[in-house]
Amino acid sequence: MRRHSSRLIILATIASLLCGCITTQVPVEGEFPAPVMRRLPYAVGVHYPEALKTFTHEEKVPSGRTWVVSLGEVHVSFFDQLFTGMFAKLIRIEELPAAGSRNRQVDGIIEPLIEDFQFATPGQTQSKFYEVWIRYRMSLYSPAGKLIESWPLSAYGKSRSQFAQARDSINDATVVAMRDAAALLATKFKAESEVPGWSATQEEKAGPVDYTEPGIDADEQQTQQQRAAGDKQPAAL
Repeated sequence: MRRHSSRLIILATIASLLCGCITTQVPVEGEFPAPVMRRLPYAVGVHYPEALKTFTHEEKVPSGRTWVVSLGEVHVSFFDQLFTGMFAKLIRIEELPAAGSRNRQVDGIIEPLIEDFQFATPGQTQSKFYEVWIRYRMSLYSPAGKLIESWPLSAYGKSRSQFAQARDSINDATVVAMRDAAALLATKFKAESEVPGWSATQEEKAGPVDYTEPGIDADEQQTQQQRAAGDKQPAAL
């Protein structure tokens, strides 16, 4: 009897140690449709800082499992798709303009950044859902690299727990949060169609910006989809 009890204790100890060593990798993936809105007449540069492109959240929850959620790569494609649907032209900007210089290809520059990522498991919330919170920092710059506006953007998403598929649940909740952020951004720029500091920049350029040439491949893809649907102009919200 004592041997049996000893074996159970040993097995329980091993199981506990194994649970404490489990690491779940979540390279977030998802599809993000372009917003349905009339694109604003700006040629916009987007600058992805290294902190965004490599953003990874690592956390050990009370159960002992360690989660590693990789968010950087998916956010680059996410913002590319989002901004292509919001503006007439999108151009990748590798570096913000140095002091005394000006990027004459764009009306302004957007720099997105992830400031914080949090999640909760059903075991933590005593519910059937995984929940995700993402806090962004969105910054708008003039073509000369002068900061015009910077504001926080908070997004939320949740996904029902899937038995033995916890990784998929965290992924799905994160995608929902990102779509929430997309809706908030589209609404903000639609309401503020004249971005302070951008509307006057066209007069300062050497010549007008050609908005007909797509800045990234997603722009051409959207145009082709609209032509196939027989509608050359996106419907307004």
